[in-house]
Amino acid sequence: MTYSPANYKDYTPIKEFIGDTLVDLRHKIDTYCEELLTFINQPLIDCPSCDGFGVIWKGKFNDDRK
Repeated sequence: MTYSPANYKDYTPIKEFIGDTLVDLRHKIDTYCEELLTFINQPLIDCPSCDGFGVIWKGKFNDDRK
């Protein structure tokens, strides 16, 4: 990941965190981190086509911050 203005080559840009107060900003960052950890820790399924040499991941990380 990278930040939006630079967009290092083909890396996914990170959306900015904006809050009305410091507490609001911290809440948004904490929520993002919790959702990211849930996404990272999803179980993977062994690929039936290659008998476990790869994995199947079902889903997409939803970063719907406005």
